[in-house]
Amino acid sequence: MPSLVPDRLLSMTDHNGILSDILRGTRFLLASDDVWINAELTQIQEELDALSQLFVLDPTELELYHLRAKYSAVKSPVYRLPPELMLDIFHWAAFWSPSQNILDPRSVPWTLGQVCARWREMALNCTSLWQTIVFTSPYPTHSGKILAQCLARSRDRPIDVSITFLNYENACRDILVECIRLLCVECRRWRRVQFDIPSIDHDMSELLGALHGKLPSLEGVYFFKLLSWTHRTPHSSPLDAVRAFLEAPLMKRADLRSLPFFKFPPSPIHLTHFGGNILQLSDVQRLSCLPSLVECHLCGPQIHIANAVVPITLANLRRLSVQSPCILQGLTTPNLTSLSLFPSRVSPHDLQAVQDFVARSACVIQILAISLPSLLLFLHPCFRDSHMRSIKRFCLSFYPEAGESTATFKLIASDVLPQIDVLTVVMYSPMSGLDLNLPGPKVAVEALMEMVAYRFEHAVENKVQKLGLLRICLCSDEILAVLRREGLARFEANGLVIEQSDYGKDKHWTGPFWFLEDDIPL
Repeated sequence: MPSLVPDRLLSMTDHNGILSDILRGTRFLLASDDVWINAELTQIQEELDALSQLFVLDPTELELYHLRAKYSAVKSPVYRLPPELMLDIFHWAAFWSPSQNILDPRSVPWTLGQVCARWREMALNCTSLWQTIVFTSPYPTHSGKILAQCLARSRDRPIDVSITFLNYENACRDILVECIRLLCVECRRWRRVQFDIPSIDHDMSELLGALHGKLPSLEGVYFFKLLSWTHRTPHSSPLDAVRAFLEAPLMKRADLRSLPFFKFPPSPIHLTHFGGNILQLSDVQRLSCLPSLVECHLCGPQIHIANAVVPITLANLRRLSVQSPCILQGLTTPNLTSLSLFPSRVSPHDLQAVQDFVARSACVIQILAISLPSLLLFLHPCFRDSHMRSIKRFCLSFYPEAGESTATFKLIASDVLPQIDVLTVVMYSPMSGLDLNLPGPKVAVEALMEMVAYRFEHAVENKVQKLGLLRICLCSDEILAVLRREGLARFEANGLVIEQSDYGKDKHWTGPFWFLEDDIPL
């Protein structure tokens, strides 16, 4: 169809190809382009003004409006951004997306393709946007088709998969099995897999049990909240399925805290990061098949001490957390630098276990974290040991209402742990906020401020390392405002760095939060 644009404006149609290239993202918008774009926009507007004087609808006017819209669109600053920078913005949008469910059309990257043709083309061609596949129940009926599209758009790149199943309806379960079956077809591309599923039935067990020897790219596997695992035949037993994951050639990280039934195979596994349950002290001996461990997190109830256990040595271990300090009786870690203790209660055996462990390992602890303020009082004698006085980062969890943290803060406001320069405080505050009219919170906050003053304002005269960073976790903006009014604002104005953090609430799935490179241990 011939153009209806007047002859005197036909020259600008020579630029239509350039405009299309810019809008599609195949050409940058250069500074020199502004000259001819502005000139031709002026000509278009003059012609439209002339046509507006007519009292009849001129078909030329419609094409001119379309041409003006095209010229105006290309002047947007977004077209000056290189594609690489645009893709970085896309990844940040995915990172902070309120919905991480790939089955939700309101989530990134689906919404990115609905802005304009250029964004759609870039989103479709950016395989990294489709490499993280996170989906949660309830699942829509067309989940299989959506998942197939994601797998196709990620092409042959490695994929991270996170599956959360909270809906026990049969319809959702059937859709989940369908999705797992689709994922198993692409199991050669799995890089990290997370199952947040309370129950794995015989259908899922058969699918997972058939993966042995088919996971060449798998580096990490994580199980959460798994309460039961049923199987139809011995060929699809849970142990075989888990070993299929652990014996993958590139496997490095595994969280098996939800699998208390699991026993390690006799051959060494080259895991560097591991989380598991210890039900009795002899279970610690199984860690001997993990000689490459760098980070280890052991959960389980308070262990009853029956007979002495010969400790095993984990020479490469750098970071360790235990729920029951008595677990330390079975370990020797000469190169440990980070220790986290989070028992539900404290006993005299815990103190003895920690003292013996530190003396036996002769390690230099630089990061210490505890979950109970009273535990610090129990462990006070350990801090006189030269191996513990090297601690530079300390993390303490407490409830302001309980009032038990006061004595702990006063202990920290002394020459105990003199090298601390980073302090992390995990506040389990009520949803209603921090009421300083109550005696417990008021005394706790006052003790916190005195401790920070001792460690920051009066560090030189007290002969302790000056506090450089105070990180406050699980603290709302309202509570942080209260703490600033009570004294933190003064410290901050004088140079103390204060960070607010919500650890354990990953915006984007990266595996268990305690595998992150940080000093937050819990």
